[in-house]
Amino acid sequence: MPIVTVFGATGTQGSAVLEAVLTNGKYTPRAVTRNLDSAKSKALAAQGIEVVVGNLWDKESLKHAIRGSEAVFGITQFWDPEVTGQDPEGKGEITQGKNLVDAAKEEGIAFFVWSSLPNATEESKGRYTHCYHLDIRFEYMAVQMHFN
Repeated sequence: MPIVTVFGATGTQGSAVLEAVLTNGKYTPRAVTRNLDSAKSKALAAQGIEVVVGNLWDKESLKHAIRGSEAVFGITQFWDPEVTGQDPEGKGEITQGKNLVDAAKEEGIAFFVWSSLPNATEESKGRYTHCYHLDIRFEYMAVQMHFN
């Protein structure tokens, strides 16, 4: 069966995607985690799900995590202390997204689903500003996909 690799598999959104992949039954799920020793990672492995390590700051680890997959569900983590610690506007999340998208391109992934949000500042015509956790996710993909 084709492999669907899910980032953020131990979080709210990723675990919901993983559950949908499992329920569908037409794909083999692979969960990506930062910590194989976490209780949530161990619970996924106990269900027979392949659990692998992937670090969004390390493109080579991402390539290893997604190798052989037909599809990838990608999500970044704005609230990661490494993101906000680098820059209060969360520009580090762009680096995470770039690493993930570039790894998928380099590995020849057929389908890539990106968990993103619209740019709140633009959508609200400036009424809401400093919505970095909303705006940043859109930024890299807008450039990558040649739209704005």
